[in-house]
This record gives sequence, structure tokens and C-alpha cells, in this order.
Amino acid sequence: MYVSMFPRREERERSDLIVERLAAQAAGLRDGLATYRVVGIRDSNGEAIGAAQFSVLPLDGGEGETAALFAVPYLQYIYIRSQNRRQDMSEVLHTMVLAVSASDAAKSGRTVPFTLFETEPPGHGNDEASRAYASQRARIHANAGGVALVLRRKADGKILSAHVQPGLEEEDSPLTLTWVIRPSPNPGRDYDVTTIGRGLVAAYYNSLRDEGFSERNIGLAEEIVEKRYEGAEFQLIPLEDVRDHVD
Repeated sequence: MYVSMFPRREERERSDLIVERLAAQAAGLRDGLATYRVVGIRDSNGEAIGAAQFSVLPLDGGEGETAALFAVPYLQYIYIRSQNRRQDMSEVLHTMVLAVSASDAAKSGRTVPFTLFETEPPGHGNDEASRAYASQRARIHANAGGVALVLRRKADGKILSAHVQPGLEEEDSPLTLTWVIRPSPNPGRDYDVTTIGRGLVAAYYNSLRDEGFSERNIGLAEEIVEKRYEGAEFQLIPLEDVRDHVD
């Protein structure tokens, strides 16, 4: 189900690495690393209906602050089998992600301000089918309350993506996607995306380093995002307003 739901290899992590990470988490062998979880739903016959895979990223309150304040669930993959779509199963999974993340966060005095995930901008793709698929995904995220976390250049107002995914395999190129956040119904503390944005992106790249992804690929992705920071600030905008967001 996971492989079929994410057909683009460069967007999909190897299944064996995911299984190894989950096994290490269950065995208590991930001290010092971001918590990694999978939650799922089965039918009465034990068959998988859907699942969500996520890490919980530790995040401070903003630039210059060191207090442990937030824990952000980075929802990497969520998928539902075809016969159970349009039954609010993704909402059930998202609620489970929030509940598990909040429980993990409370152990260190943190709260969960929002869920973080990635998508392609509406209408992005190489052909009509891929553009339609990207638009459909964006509509689903927007209807569920998701908004885009972007950089807006102050000089001309141009929108830039704050998310460059490093190549997941050594030979892969960086991939520009769109960050989407979905506010938590119980954030616990106030937050300001203009001050926590850089810390959030840094926490994402640090988690990839912890998981052993290519340092060369991570460094290249970071370099691209750092250039986009120049003269720009983080903002939240409606997903439908995101179009060409590569400088």
C-alpha cells in the first residue's frame, strides 16, 4: 500500500529503512533521536485500512530562545486503501498522530502546536495526470485545515518554498516541495512562525542526519534554503495561493 500510494521513487523512502527504524524505536534503541512512530487502522479481518508514519521533532520557542517548548509531529506518509477513502479515515489517523505526539511531548514538558507535512504545490507536475494529482492533494490538505508555510521575499513579494527535500538516496537530486502545517486544536502555547520557522527547518534537517541520510545531500538542500532566507520572512498563506515557488 505504501509503495503504491507514493509511486515517485525520489519521494519515497526505502521500506527496509523504515522497518529498521520502527524496530529500533520499539526496542528502546533511539535515545537522543527524534521519536519515530507508525499508527494504523485494521479492519475486522486484520487487513490494513491505512497508516501514518511520523517523527516528533523537538523545537524551541524561536530565535534566541533555548527553552524546550514545542514538539512537532512531522507526518511523513499517510495512506488509505482505495475502498476506505472518503470515510474520514485520514482524520482518524491524524487524531491518532496528535494523541501519540502529545503524550510523547508531555514527558519533556513540551506541547504540540501543529502537525507538519509536505506536498507538491497545486498544479505542479510534468503532465496533466501529475498536475491533477498535485491539485487534488492540495485540496485535501486545505479542506482539512492545512496552510502553506512559505518564505515571502520582502523586496518584491515573491513566494519561495522553505522546503527542499534532500535526495533520499546518494544519487538523488534535491526536491523542492511545499511545507504545510495544520494547527493543533490544543497548541498549549502561543507561537509565531516568523520566529520559529528557521528552527523548524533546522530540526527537520537534523532529524535526517540522525537517521543517517547522505550528509552531502542534506548540506546541498540546506544551502539552497539558506539562500532563500536572504531578504525573506516566514509566512502562512492559503495552499491555493502557492504556485511557482522556486527562485
